[in-house]
Amino acid sequence: YGSARSAPSRRRWRAARRQPEVSASMRAQAAPVGSGSVVVAGERGTVRMGRTDGGSKRLRAPSMADVASVAGVSPQTVSRVLRGHPNVSEVTRLQVEDAVEKTGYRRTGLARALVTGRSMTLGVLTHESDQYAATAIMLGVNRAARERGYFVSAAGTTSVSPAAITAGVEHLRDQGVDGLIVAVPIWDELALGRVTNGLPTAVIDGASSSEDDVIALDQERSGRLATEHLLSLGHETVWHL
Repeated sequence: YGSARSAPSRRRWRAARRQPEVSASMRAQAAPVGSGSVVVAGERGTVRMGRTDGGSKRLRAPSMADVASVAGVSPQTVSRVLRGHPNVSEVTRLQVEDAVEKTGYRRTGLARALVTGRSMTLGVLTHESDQYAATAIMLGVNRAARERGYFVSAAGTTSVSPAAITAGVEHLRDQGVDGLIVAVPIWDELALGRVTNGLPTAVIDGASSSEDDVIALDQERSGRLATEHLLSLGHETVWHL
C-alpha cells in the first residue's frame, strides 16, 4: 500500500503518527468526556479510566501505572515516592504527589504489604459473647493498636474446640495479619502452636504454646486477696459463686 501514496501523503502520515496526544508542557488535567469515561492528561499522554455516568461498565480504579503516565515517570519511581524512599528528587516527588491527587489513586493494603512485608493489621480471635469482659478486651486492643498505627481485624467463634479455633486463626492468617491475639479459652496447646506457627501470638487468659505470650489474671492470688479482705472485716464465712 505504501507505493500507492504520494510522497507528500507519506510525509503527512508519518508526521501524524509522531504527533503526541498531549504536549510535554501540558499539566495533568482530569475531565469527563462524552462516553462517560474519565481522561487524565499528563506528560506522557492520556489515561482513560472508565465510565462515570452509571453505565453498565464499572469505573476502573486508577493504578500505579496511570500515576506514572500522568507524572511522566516510571512505575518504579512512583513506588519509591509512595514508600518515602530518600533517593527521589523533590521535583519528582511533587510531580508524583500531584499525579496521585489528579488520578485519585489509592494504595491498597495488599499492595503496601507486598512492598513492605507488613499489613499493619492485627488479628483478634474472640469468643462470641455479650459479656462485658469480651467487649472490654476488644476496646482495649483497638485503642492500643490505633495508638501504634495498626488496624484490627476480628473473627469470632462460638466453640472452643481445636477445629473451631484453627478455622478462626486460619481465616485471620489468610488476611495477612502481622500478629494474632487469641481471646478464647485454649485447651489444646499443641493445636494452637501448629496453627500459629511463625506468627507472633498473644493469648489472653488461657494456656498457650511455648512460643506464645500469655496475658492472664492470677485467679488464685485474686481469690485469696478478696477472701482475706472480707475475713479481715469480721465476716466469718465467705461464699464463692
